[in-house]
Amino acid sequence: MQADNVKSISKLKTPRKILGWLLATIAAVPITKWVESQLSLSFFSPVISGLWDFLIDILGWLAQPVTVPLWTLLAVSTIALLTTGGFIWAVVDANNQLDAADAEIDATNGKIGELMNPPKPGLTDNAHDVVMCVAGLTIRNMNAFPIVLTDRLGLDRLQVATALDELEYQALIEHNGTVELTRQGRVYVQLPKSLKRSQALGKQLNHRDI
Repeated sequence: MQADNVKSISKLKTPRKILGWLLATIAAVPITKWVESQLSLSFFSPVISGLWDFLIDILGWLAQPVTVPLWTLLAVSTIALLTTGGFIWAVVDANNQLDAADAEIDATNGKIGELMNPPKPGLTDNAHDVVMCVAGLTIRNMNAFPIVLTDRLGLDRLQVATALDELEYQALIEHNGTVELTRQGRVYVQLPKSLKRSQALGKQLNHRDI
């Protein structure tokens, strides 16, 4: 708000200055006449007369008939230029506002996307062990029933059920009676970091002859 006030005040300074100079010039004429009459001086009168004659000559030149008076042609041209400049300024300003609005919309859409699709956390140890066990059973063409996972991993049913819920949320498995890996799940179990993480589990599964 303060910045807008400063801009509006600065815009008004130039017209005020011009008006002040015009008033000062008009007021200077009677003052000059009074000074000359009081001091018997005639220095200013020739200068003022010369300026007046010059102004009359300019006005006469502008009033020359060209089909229409020249001053009319200049006035119309000036108005046309000012109108064109104002139109161009309005278009540029509108484009800037549209660009700013587009940037705000993009930022808002990005935040909405983050809220609607929050990043998924990493798997807990139980969920990781379960998905790797499912992979081992799948390789051996064995059905991965939840009760089998409970027995193989030494977890209770609640722990296995919680791990399965987590894996379904992460879209790594499908659970319809038996547990099967999804495409994302097959990718996950073959990642080097997943294999490294499951080394301890792999040793345990090998001892149990999965």
